[in-house]
Amino acid sequence: MIIRDATERYHREEERELHLKTEEALAEIASTFLHLEDTGKAIKASVAQVARLLSVPRGYYCDISADGTFVERVLEWSDEGVEPIGRHLVGRETDCPPGFYKSMRAGKELVISDAGQLEGPDERQGRGAMSIRACVSVPVIINEELHGFLAFNTHEVSRDWSPNEVNLIKQLALTISRALERRRWTEELGHSERFRTRITESVDEGLLVLRNGIFTWANTRAGEIFGRDPLEIIGSGPELLQPSKERLMQISQGVIDVFPRGEDLALNGKVERPDGSVIDVVIWLTMLGSDKYAGEILVSVRDVTERSG
Repeated sequence: MIIRDATERYHREEERELHLKTEEALAEIASTFLHLEDTGKAIKASVAQVARLLSVPRGYYCDISADGTFVERVLEWSDEGVEPIGRHLVGRETDCPPGFYKSMRAGKELVISDAGQLEGPDERQGRGAMSIRACVSVPVIINEELHGFLAFNTHEVSRDWSPNEVNLIKQLALTISRALERRRWTEELGHSERFRTRITESVDEGLLVLRNGIFTWANTRAGEIFGRDPLEIIGSGPELLQPSKERLMQISQGVIDVFPRGEDLALNGKVERPDGSVIDVVIWLTMLGSDKYAGEILVSVRDVTERSG
């Protein structure tokens, strides 16, 4: 009779199974953030999913205030009968425990198998007050600043955390970071768009953006001056400004001459509308910016027909 210790093989199979479940979970989490417009709900649903997969009684995400001084919000999931941790954390200052937040701000995860391992009495006392025995905490960093942290823990027994488990939590933290950054960018873009609309629609000049020889944006006044719907202008080229090829060449040469000096180009011209009417205009061209792939020019057009007459 030959007896072999199959413990190692059993652990390898367990890790392989967890790795597959992790990959499936990450795909589902990505789908959750894609289809849920409410980022908070997506975070809470994903935290619950990962906590169940890890078989831990509690998981939560803590939002840090904009000034970085206290915990502003907690999105959590816990097993039935497990005390919610939010009341211990919301409003708590981020200078205690110091070792924990030092690691979070440095972008380092904290993996604890037993709270007794913590070096300082402040850390041990803090963990004990919140009934935490073992935990993994991972920072959520946006633009190199701590935005919050993700944590999963047990409250009664110690626990070892496998590399696959820690990696799953790190991947969720990265997904949350990207989702929050995308939400922030979208909100800022919406604000800037509303601001730009209020400004550009209140001036008496036609404003257009020319990118790589194509108009990509036009305000309402530009549509009125050119006798077209602004959407019709988008996609057209600079010949809209001056149908004459010779005149266009002169404008192009003027741009080449003045833009490198940081100056704007101003010129007089005429606009022929689709209905056959012709108006006198003054056109200003201002470089907005450029890179090796594209250049953007702001075109301002003012109707001076009455003044010319």
